[in-house]
Amino acid sequence: MSATLVAKGAKMALTSNAEALKALHLEQLTAFVSLSTAVCAVYDYVITLHLEVEYVWHHKPTVIQALFVVNRYLGLAYQVYSAFVYIRHVDSKGLKGYDYLKFYCMDFWAKRF
Repeated sequence: MSATLVAKGAKMALTSNAEALKALHLEQLTAFVSLSTAVCAVYDYVITLHLEVEYVWHHKPTVIQALFVVNRYLGLAYQVYSAFVYIRHVDSKGLKGYDYLKFYCMDFWAKRF
């Protein structure tokens, strides 16, 4: 009877470790996706800055221009801020080689028993 409980406890431990590694991997993936979208937003800002200066800043201010500027800069600020928030919590080593092997072995054994 106690062997059954130990086996069930081991399965729960393996499952929780596998789930923890999955969660860590998803957190790392989310951070990198957030960073890549922020880089794309900054790149778009840089390559279109000359057009913004020509069409927005060299004319009299209007409501449409104000909405454009608010939308452009608040969106950019949010993208960069969220990327730094996500990246700050991710380990620089990440999940590599041996960690993936441990993850898949634990996941395999957790599903078997």
